[in-house]
Amino acid sequence: MSDIKCLEKMAFNMRCIVLKMAHDAGKKGAHLGGALSAVEIYAVLYGEILKYDVDNPYWENRDRFIAGKEHGRLAEYAALCEVGFLSESDLDNCSVDGNRLAGHQINVELGLEYSCCSLGMALPVAVGVALDAKRKQKAYKVYTLIGDGELDEGAVWEAFMAASHYKLNNLIAIVDRNHLSSDGKTEDIMSLGNLKAKFEAFGWECEEIEDGNNIEQLIKGINSNKFVKPFVLVANTVKGKGVSYAENVAAWHRGIVTDKLYEDAISEIENVYGKGKNGAY
Repeated sequence: MSDIKCLEKMAFNMRCIVLKMAHDAGKKGAHLGGALSAVEIYAVLYGEILKYDVDNPYWENRDRFIAGKEHGRLAEYAALCEVGFLSESDLDNCSVDGNRLAGHQINVELGLEYSCCSLGMALPVAVGVALDAKRKQKAYKVYTLIGDGELDEGAVWEAFMAASHYKLNNLIAIVDRNHLSSDGKTEDIMSLGNLKAKFEAFGWECEEIEDGNNIEQLIKGINSNKFVKPFVLVANTVKGKGVSYAENVAAWHRGIVTDKLYEDAISEIENVYGKGKNGAY
């Protein structure tokens, strides 16, 4: 099986995990749409790009991943489960008090470098981590994922300026450009315009891909980084990707996945993406 096929299979498994976690949340509901849009991004990062050691999570030379986009965290947990930082039992009732994943976790042993709390704070933290690495002449890279709704936060743009000022060519940001936030279309709420032109004007190298749910495009986009400036990849994705009733529907930013909706979604994903770990593509 090719590397692309392995990553596609990982993304399939992750979608199933995300849906199970959302279903297990019951009437509390779960942030489903933004997690599903980011599945392939997380699969490529943890399956192909990031340097880490599950058996030595404090390895000094590991790449640091600072997760923004708090409302997509189910996809992060799914990726960490796929690569071995988390067990399936860790994901059971993950939001219940007392569970290892309850609240906003910082736990390097579980692969969680950042608590992913207030939107807009991940990139400023990533800038600090990257600046520290550069000053200490460390070789590792710092990656961060940002939601497009998160770009409404002013601290994000201050961080973009700071990264360029300090010439942080060890910093890589990915924007999950699914065009929807919790309140509707991003362009209706606060128009983002031409993001590539904006990022380049802020002194970043930027690449934009048409299909951010495509494994090959993501790998090619990230690998286009020349490491002469801070780098940002704008990945155009579909919110709720893979579940037709949730795709491009703002109301599924957070929703309740009933037994019927869960069964329908799993059936649909199996028909479109394959049959999971023991199936074929």
